[in-house]
Amino acid sequence: MIIHKDCRFFEGSKPCKQHKQEGVVCESCNYYEPVSYRILVIKLDSMGDVLRTTSLLPALKEKFPASALSWVTRRESADLITGNPLIDEILIFETNAVYHLLARTFDLVLGLDATKDSAALCSLSRGNEKLGFGLDPSGAIFPVNQAAQEWFYMGLNDELKKKNRKSYQQIMLEICNVPAAGFHLPQLYLAENEAAFGRVFLVQNGVDLTRPVIGLNTGSGSRWELKSLPLRALIKIIERLKANFQVVLLGGPQEQEKNDNLSRLTGALDTGCNNSLREFAGIVNQCSLVISGDTLALHIALALQKKIVAFFGPTSPHEIELSLLGEKYFAPLDCISCYHPSCQKTPNCMELIKVDDIISAAERLMT
Repeated sequence: MIIHKDCRFFEGSKPCKQHKQEGVVCESCNYYEPVSYRILVIKLDSMGDVLRTTSLLPALKEKFPASALSWVTRRESADLITGNPLIDEILIFETNAVYHLLARTFDLVLGLDATKDSAALCSLSRGNEKLGFGLDPSGAIFPVNQAAQEWFYMGLNDELKKKNRKSYQQIMLEICNVPAAGFHLPQLYLAENEAAFGRVFLVQNGVDLTRPVIGLNTGSGSRWELKSLPLRALIKIIERLKANFQVVLLGGPQEQEKNDNLSRLTGALDTGCNNSLREFAGIVNQCSLVISGDTLALHIALALQKKIVAFFGPTSPHEIELSLLGEKYFAPLDCISCYHPSCQKTPNCMELIKVDDIISAAERLMT
């Protein structure tokens, strides 16, 4: 029996998909796709960053066309990269990743988190070439290649971070030694049943999908409390936009009370704060435009190529690439991109954003 273990579709412990669907066998298979280069991507931290790192995949595939790509991530982020045709294998950090890294060798290892867990995996893995961040014997993170130094220093110095004008994608492409001209948006692939969930949910709750839908993401995450607009600003946005559009509220478990209040005060539909990641994405997929701060919802909307109105405060507006999908808003303050978890200034950066500008941008993008 001839077995092509170097084939992209080789499963090892079970028949490949093509054999199950069409009965083809290795020795005469027209789907045989030999892999001559194996890439390991290590990206564990920040679910939004995991998703936006998928924007690197087309450029990597273009540079290494005969490659197979394995991705190590945390369990909570796996759903964000599931179904991506450019990812051949997802390894879960909490379960099987370490065993695979100890047993296998890769041609290229990309350690793209300057965090200890990720850097340790990069140093632990066996790779002919490594780029990104490793962990030295004393437990200190270090940049493996020169291009990673810029991001490393920005992670240690808020002033350097504030001065940065490169997008996240550009920085990561440089670390990976891939031309920055290979820019792409993040990628999120929904199965038909997941897309159908969003359609059915909104229709069952009275949304007319023949009319434009605007999603207002009210969340800020747990790390930086000023990623969200004040309640009065959110109310104003809803009241103004609902005259011509259908506005639905987006959020996670932390936004349950806020969204309950906004729904009660404005009549906007609360789409629920306990949806799975894929269900949440299915709902976002039904929106024509999303208004959001620098949160996971923003990256999901970008990956689904929705129009965007984004607002920023403690994190950098320059690192987020909207392409031609939308507009960014932030207060004209020297302390923008401070990366402080909280702020005692009055008024603060979110209170100084002109809500009328956000409303006008949404109306303009929807025409």
